[in-house]
Amino acid sequence: MSGADGWESIERYGVIRKRWLCKFLDLAEEIPKHDVYWRVFGAIKSELLESCFMNWVRDIKQDIKWEVIAIDGKTLRWMATKSRFKARTEVQLIHLVSAWATENRLVFAQVQAEEKSNEIKAIQGRI
Repeated sequence: MSGADGWESIERYGVIRKRWLCKFLDLAEEIPKHDVYWRVFGAIKSELLESCFMNWVRDIKQDIKWEVIAIDGKTLRWMATKSRFKARTEVQLIHLVSAWATENRLVFAQVQAEEKSNEIKAIQGRI
């Protein structure tokens, strides 16, 4: 949400925006370091986070009579090491399908799908 692309970026954002964040948070101990964010987010169950986030999105959406929901699939590519001790990497592909509410400007659902699957069928039941 802040445009950060890693734990260090999240820490940097907090340092830069500390005055504004203090309006909402007690930051007597300063902005947490990047490794704190890594540990906290690593402990959160992704299914629970997704459920809470989607409930929040449904609560803030506006009821619009004729809203267009755009369905779009994307393939993400990233590199993963085979082991901690080997430098060799392999390409991992993740296929995501998103449902975007055009008038509300919100993603209502996002699911991982099989490669070459039907995007609409992959997202049905999630929106």
